[in-house]
Amino acid sequence: MSDRSSSLTSLQARKQLLIIEAEVHRMQMRQCLTDLKTSVRGIEETVTKGQSLMRMAGVAISGLSLFRRFRNGKGSFLSKLLTGISIGSSLWFANKARTRAD
Repeated sequence: MSDRSSSLTSLQARKQLLIIEAEVHRMQMRQCLTDLKTSVRGIEETVTKGQSLMRMAGVAISGLSLFRRFRNGKGSFLSKLLTGISIGSSLWFANKARTRAD
């Protein structure tokens, strides 16, 4: 009987060690997920700033194209005016969105 009870206690001890080990792994996994979330947030902020700058660059290039057309005299005054207003408002809102993100 004592042989059986000693093997039972060794099994119980092993079971407790496995439970403790599983808990340690669970805590490590939580920490890894927290670190991953922090990294993803940092990347997301960087990408958002980059997108904002890319939008502004696109609008600025459109503006340069508009000024070229002004210089070449292509298009009516009204179409030039409306295009200028459109590009100006796009630049304004892109800059406003970029400053809010910062």
